[in-house]
Amino acid sequence: MNQTHERNMQHWRLFVLSIALGAANYTPPMAPILPPGPVDQASRVVLRKVNRRAPSFISNMVRSRLVGHQVEVGQRILVYQVAFTEPHGLVEVTPATVIEFID
Repeated sequence: MNQTHERNMQHWRLFVLSIALGAANYTPPMAPILPPGPVDQASRVVLRKVNRRAPSFISNMVRSRLVGHQVEVGQRILVYQVAFTEPHGLVEVTPATVIEFID
């Protein structure tokens, strides 16, 4: 089976299961809606740790997940939350972006 058919079957199974469980307003997952036009590249992104007991090596995993993706203030990545971006708003993280971690 191709991927599209398999994905459609998965949505159908979830729909039938939700009806059986009484959830009549099931909406299948959708891709995020991105704003129109280009997004600015971030020069700096500051992340605040949400879970204080998380180990420090998680920051390396977060850094690798951020590069090449778009972030905005308030978005959570693993145990960190975006506290500040420069420029403000939705920005794209590049390899040149300075990523700071605060507690």
